[in-house]
Formats: sequence, C-alpha cells, structure tokens
Amino acid sequence: MKQRPYYNGDDQYSEKDWFYDDQIFIPATPQDIWPWIVQMGNNRAGWYSYDWLDNLGQKSFEYIDPNLQKVELGQKIAVFTVQDFKKDEYLTLKFSEICNMTWILKKDIDGTQLITRLRVKGPKWLLGLTLGPGHLFMQKKQFKEIKNRVLTRLKSEAQSD
Repeated sequence: MKQRPYYNGDDQYSEKDWFYDDQIFIPATPQDIWPWIVQMGNNRAGWYSYDWLDNLGQKSFEYIDPNLQKVELGQKIAVFTVQDFKKDEYLTLKFSEICNMTWILKKDIDGTQLITRLRVKGPKWLLGLTLGPGHLFMQKKQFKEIKNRVLTRLKSEAQSD
C-alpha cells in the first residue's frame, strides 16, 4: 500500500479516518496562486466552484481583492476557522473537531501542484460512499476555475507589459 504524504493538519486524524486528496498542475508560481486561495469563502471571493450551490448564488470573484489577502490564525471564513497557514505554501481551514481541509501549493519544475486534502473523522467506507462523490464534483470545478483565473491574470499582465 502506498504511503500517503504527510501534510499540515494530518496529525489530528488517524488511518481509520477518511482522507481525500486531489490535485491539479498549474503552470504558474505558488505566489501567483496564493491570492486566489487566501480570499476564498462565502461573503468573500466565493469558492470558485458551482456558485449556485456553494456560494448562495453569488458569482465567485474573477479578480484578486487586495482587502481579502490577509489571513490570521483563528480567523473565521464562512463556517470555517483558519487552523494553520504558511503564505504561498498551504492553508488549512477547520470546519469542526471532525473535519478540516488543506490547500497545498507545491512548486514544480514548470509550475505548481495545487493539492487539496480533506479529512473527516469517521468510517472510511461510509464517508467515501457518501461524501466522496459530492466532494469530487465540487473540487474538480474549483481546480478548473482557480487555474483559469490564474492563467487569465498572468496572460493579462503579460499583455500589458
């Protein structure tokens, strides 16, 4: 069995709990991607997924808002609390004592791997059947939208130079 890499936030969960990892490659630096991650949330920039479902029908921002770039431990972001972060590297949001999620930015040769890890305490088999499909559906859309926003901004900046 392949060993799962350790990411920030894993220490509160055991192998009996449900972990879900996903990732996308973005040909950009972590510094290009971080602003989009840090401004996520309801009553913020949105979640860049299916807005009608996860953002109360409000369209997710297609721009970086300088007023949403500051993050602090314990800060409330929608129903989440900032559990931990390291600028340009990872952001862990805690939903409750039984659930958290981390967005990880891993520099690659030609860009960055944006990785997410969702962790939920409870039986793997049940959570995989119930939570898994919905999370996969939403996560794939979020990845696509973040990548599009990052690349559109970089293209726009290159054209204005």
